[in-house]
Amino acid sequence: MSEITMKQFLFLGSVTIEVLYLVLFVMTIRRPDFRFWPPPSRRSWQFFTSWLLAALVLVGFFFVGLLDFNSSILNTWFRFPIGLILHLSGVIIGSWSFTTLGLLATIGLGDELITKGPYQYSRNPQYIGDILHI
Repeated sequence: MSEITMKQFLFLGSVTIEVLYLVLFVMTIRRPDFRFWPPPSRRSWQFFTSWLLAALVLVGFFFVGLLDFNSSILNTWFRFPIGLILHLSGVIIGSWSFTTLGLLATIGLGDELITKGPYQYSRNPQYIGDILHI
């Protein structure tokens, strides 16, 4: 049996946390008596758990990226411009979405439906920005 590398451990751990996150969201949809998101308040277990899991995944994938740096078979002159364009597009869309929605709604404590700015094109523009950014 081969030993697991740190990169594999961090990747598998981050994916496992993402699956747990997905299960909690699906439970919120399927069971009306169980509400994970949006959290009922800042002091709820849902608020703490959702942001702890998000932070762990972010840190995990950040270190996976560092440990996997420069392992691509693509030429540097080809992949870096594409990566920079995707990264900057994600930052711009994410920032626009955040400023339109506001801090409280972004962290799950808002109660108003926003239909202006990037939200007139997508219900989840922050996710689109995050996907492009990553």
